[in-house]
Amino acid sequence: MQESVIYQDILQKGEQKEAVRFCISLLNERFGEIDSSIIERVQVLNKEKLEACF
Repeated sequence: MQESVIYQDILQKGEQKEAVRFCISLLNERFGEIDSSIIERVQVLNKEKLEACF
């Protein structure tokens, strides 16, 4: 099951959501409440780009 394409896709989406959540948390911690337009821009970044910010 863990090798199935669907399982891997679900896993990647979960990792993506976690990376977005973490990035937004860091932005809020550093700059305070951030604008929703910035949150939307962060949400469309792929996992690799988000990890590059850390």
